[in-house]
Amino acid sequence: MEPKKLPSGNYRIRVYLGRDERGKKITRSVTGRTKTEVKYKAKEIKDAAEMERNIVYITVGEAIDRYIKLKSNILSPSTIKAYKVIRRNNLQILMSMPLFELTNEKVQMAVNIEALTHSPKTVHNAHGLLSTALGVYRPEFTLRSTLPKKLKREKYIPNTEDVSRLLSITENTDMYIPILLAATLSLRRSEVCALTWDDVNFSANKITVRHARVHNDKNQWIIKDPKTYSSYRTLAMPPILADNLKSAPKEGKYIVQLSPNALSCRFDKIIKRNGFERFSFHSLRHYNASVMLALNLPDKYAMERGGWSTAYTMKNIYQHTFSSEQMKYDQILADFFSSSLS
Repeated sequence: MEPKKLPSGNYRIRVYLGRDERGKKITRSVTGRTKTEVKYKAKEIKDAAEMERNIVYITVGEAIDRYIKLKSNILSPSTIKAYKVIRRNNLQILMSMPLFELTNEKVQMAVNIEALTHSPKTVHNAHGLLSTALGVYRPEFTLRSTLPKKLKREKYIPNTEDVSRLLSITENTDMYIPILLAATLSLRRSEVCALTWDDVNFSANKITVRHARVHNDKNQWIIKDPKTYSSYRTLAMPPILADNLKSAPKEGKYIVQLSPNALSCRFDKIIKRNGFERFSFHSLRHYNASVMLALNLPDKYAMERGGWSTAYTMKNIYQHTFSSEQMKYDQILADFFSSSLS
């Protein structure tokens, strides 16, 4: 239908969108200053209506696939990879179900089945992906699932004695500088492996974190922007790190010539062979956060240095009290109660 010129000089066209449940025509009036503008607006409305009709008949799995594709250039490659693993392995009884048939009862049944064989964290992650996909393709539907309680696991956090011993064992090896970077600057594994010599300012004694090396869904290691906006940061180097970087051989573009996986594998072998309490390379980031806590550094400074966007993440996930400190304060409390209550 051609746009009709109105007395006002504008143009109008009526867009046919189908019929309602009583068989009555559904139309929408579109106006604009020119024929081209009106036709463009009408096409946008028709396309949107067609998409909405098509979405009704897609399955839950197809909705998740569409969501992943929609976010493929926005979210990090590692997040996209994790989403595809969830799509392939979790909540499978829902994936072939038409989206419009999904109910809270069916979702709860799927969650119950999932909880039998997967950890609470895995169930939460799968449910979270489902929830975000539904937010796009069935925004009127609100999930009201009861999820399994997350388990609190006691992690061993290395202390200064552990880190000093690690550095002594790895001196003159290709693991020494990665351990030093993580322990003194609170760098993530992906950040350590993406650092280049251009990121180091020896005259100012500072390192700038600009990139991360991550694994994408095509099984490739790629260089990308850091995990969050807060992860972009420039850090002052302690002398022990600056001196070792200055004397290190400058072979190639990257400071560390290992992939993140190779770094973790070598680290785990060192821990196992030398009788340490088990902890991962990432635990060195926890160590650094705990040192800042023990030194009573201001939250804002600690957050900026560690690249955390919220104090909650820093305090509830990364900062821990060292066992030696716990023992000291346990004894102070014991002495108090012994003297005051006996």
